[in-house]
Amino acid sequence: MGWSCPVHGYRMQPCISPTPRLKVLALLWLAAVASAPGGASSRDGLQAVAAINSSFAARVELCSSDEPKFPFSSKKSTDQCKYCIVQGPKCQWCPQSQSCERKSWLGGQAKCMKTTTDSDKPVVEAEGCGRLPAWLEQLDREYGRTLLKENLDVLRCVQGRMGWQVEQDERMPTETSEEVSSFGCMSALIREGMLQALATSPQTFSEVLLEGNTSSRLAGSSSAQPRALSDMDWEINRPSTLICRILAQISPKTACEVDILGKADFAALRLRDASPDRGGPPDMSASLVSSIQSGPLVSFKPGAGKSGSGFGATSDSRFKIKWGLRAGMRMMETDNLLKLLKGQSIRGAIPMREYLQMHPQSLLNRYYAFVRIKIMGIDTYCLLMQDAAYNLEDHIKGKGMAVVRYDLKGKSRSQTK
Repeated sequence: MGWSCPVHGYRMQPCISPTPRLKVLALLWLAAVASAPGGASSRDGLQAVAAINSSFAARVELCSSDEPKFPFSSKKSTDQCKYCIVQGPKCQWCPQSQSCERKSWLGGQAKCMKTTTDSDKPVVEAEGCGRLPAWLEQLDREYGRTLLKENLDVLRCVQGRMGWQVEQDERMPTETSEEVSSFGCMSALIREGMLQALATSPQTFSEVLLEGNTSSRLAGSSSAQPRALSDMDWEINRPSTLICRILAQISPKTACEVDILGKADFAALRLRDASPDRGGPPDMSASLVSSIQSGPLVSFKPGAGKSGSGFGATSDSRFKIKWGLRAGMRMMETDNLLKLLKGQSIRGAIPMREYLQMHPQSLLNRYYAFVRIKIMGIDTYCLLMQDAAYNLEDHIKGKGMAVVRYDLKGKSRSQTK
């Protein structure tokens, strides 16, 4: 008796039920011993069992193939497909997962990925080889060679969902491949959401993600109009994202969405009159886009924030991202941020932009964009901000100076932690 055993992801390998097999081998052993003359029974019995076992194993086709490697191509797919089919009549090629799978033990079709379309019907003849799945063509078309560097987080995300070997991240040496892939998904969606939040005019997403746009050309496509529930609620946009469209094709049950909060409010905070000393470019958007495009996010020590949140940085270390902002009964960081942006007239508090215009030397951190992401079981708010020290380390490099940091908290917070 046998069946296909899952090894990882969608890849399936045949395995043999050990108990029935051992029973058969035991019976063969007894038969061989009973029929062998004298002292030769043990040796001859072993040889008989070994010969039968070898013959049995030879009839089990492993149906193996190499995992897809970037850059993807129809030729590579065709070669692997043909290699799969010639391994035996029980081997079939699954285009959607680009893997070689074995027919069911009852002779039915191989168990390929379950998707909402019929695009993953097994290929049984060499003439059917060569077609790349739509999601893989889209991945290659939209990202191209940037998958090896600037968008390596996207590649790691897809590799994990497909059960392929995940590209290592030297900055995550102790994490498992699954953890590296999951963070890749999170990084990819945060970056795409932030790019959409920085957008100002209609344009295709690939132009935003892969080109060096100026602030006047930044763009994103939104699938919904801005919505505001009340004067003191967030204005929310939910854009269509490329990474979510790709994941929907290979892992339909994986939740993936992003909301952009307060897009217009944060756009005002990116202007020069809200910058420290009113310096820098007229609009910070182009600089932010350049940093986000530079590569996957870098995660700091988990829970580095006082509230238990996490921190990360853009690949070039110029800007920081805080995720895990609280929105519960004990701590409402999202509400507090909204009050900072909008002000509270009843308490005499003016909006944040007006305050920064009046106090250009304020030590308050500058905030640039705010999104909420849902992916791989993660549901979190993410805030894009200026480095609290305004990249002080970069300015003093080579000058023999050191930086000592203090994290100041008010009376209401424990001063011992």
